[in-house]
Amino acid sequence: MKMLLLYLLSSAATTLVAAQTPLKDLAPPNLAIGAVFHGYGDTWNEPDYQALGLREFNAMTASIYLPYGNVWSNQGSNNINLVGYNQVVDLLVGNGLRVHGHVLVYPVANLDSSWWSSQPVNTVESNMNLFIDTILASRKGQIWSFDVVNEAMADNGEDMDADGVRRSRFGSPLIEYTAMGQDYIGKAFVRARQANPNVKLILNDYGCEQDNFDKSNRFYNLVSKLLNQGVPIDGVGFQMHVSSVGNGPDYESIARNFRRFRNLGVSIYITEMDVQSSASAVPLTPSQQQEAALKQASVWTQVLEICLNEPACESFLLWDFAEYNSRLANQRYSWLHPITYDPNRAGELTYPSPFF
Repeated sequence: MKMLLLYLLSSAATTLVAAQTPLKDLAPPNLAIGAVFHGYGDTWNEPDYQALGLREFNAMTASIYLPYGNVWSNQGSNNINLVGYNQVVDLLVGNGLRVHGHVLVYPVANLDSSWWSSQPVNTVESNMNLFIDTILASRKGQIWSFDVVNEAMADNGEDMDADGVRRSRFGSPLIEYTAMGQDYIGKAFVRARQANPNVKLILNDYGCEQDNFDKSNRFYNLVSKLLNQGVPIDGVGFQMHVSSVGNGPDYESIARNFRRFRNLGVSIYITEMDVQSSASAVPLTPSQQQEAALKQASVWTQVLEICLNEPACESFLLWDFAEYNSRLANQRYSWLHPITYDPNRAGELTYPSPFF
């Protein structure tokens, strides 16, 4: 653990570094450290990018979304398309990486499926079960963990129930909630446990990293309630989409938050970490970029240190490790991404990576 932290801290001031010792060899053996391969995208299998991910990481998220990538474009059990998901899982298992799946029930994203959102309310639960069964049964014995329900908690000011669970998004009702109320969460976990008893089941959300956030307190109370009801939640996923702008995250608050969730008896998973480095509407000057990159590297290092020091923290997964695949790459105010892969410099990661 100390070797990894020292390596991170020393590399933060480096301007250009080609990877030498793979990150997975620096990490403690019980820590899953990795990123994500989007099997239904068109860049995940670019040879050098793919080889770099396999070399550096010991775990990887394999994404599959009901409404995207033609995964389930028409109702019917024979229409669930597992091709992209299976390609990623085959690659990861064949190279000895732990596989984290994302995601089984994602009500906000499912709004983008016209047939799903317009189906009769009395078919929602059976179709939800069919999707869970199909995904989890397809790779028994090969999946380490899975995000069962994603982004169930409402943001402040959104339409929510008494426990803070999201009921609609921008005026569009979430059909899972309409059909089952917040019970869809517990039902999804029970079904997932039945479908694949050996997979670690995770409730995943964003904006819940610090214990001084209202959303985080609602998340904590919901997890506690579900556990008391016997819902088989193995872990909580903190997406960890944070920013190095201004003062950055409150690290003491994150550490306290991890401890209180650990005291509930669940494991901690960092599932989608990235760090926005700029809030400027114009490109930064070189000196401003250097300053922003150092602040950004510090955020990565300190969050990783919290994870390493927290006995319940089992994963440190990124979203993503390449500039052109990052969700931040298309955001107006993000001119730097923490881990920059340049396809023209095969096998290298360039500054501002804090890792290599």
